Amino acid sequence: MEDRTSLLTRLVRYDLPLGDTVAQLRAFGWNSEEVLVVLTVGDVVQLLTRYVSGELSAGQVEHWAELLEMRSDLGYEADSAVQLRAVLSGLANPEEHEPITPRLAIQLCRVVTSGV
Repeated sequence: MEDRTSLLTRLVRYDLPLGDTVAQLRAFGWNSEEVLVVLTVGDVVQLLTRYVSGELSAGQVEHWAELLEMRSDLGYEADSAVQLRAVLSGLANPEEHEPITPRLAIQLCRVVTSGV
């Protein structure tokens, strides 16, 4: 079994297949006293680029965001924390925000890279 940090890193990168990673992470729970991995703008841009290129589906993008959204062991890049949290929330809840489309993915990449 891998350690929690390496499993969470695989989840952030959305290394497929994810079944074993998610199952092993469940053993650790969602709550943590410390941040183990920091989600960066580059991580989000990389995932959304994979979606726009057709490597990932909208459902996989939503799944990724759902898996990360409420984790206390996940931190956010300091200068972009507000934008990264908003992006995760929007992607994890497209029925409440906006459906995941290539246009949205490109727009979100611009938002997180511009710091707006």
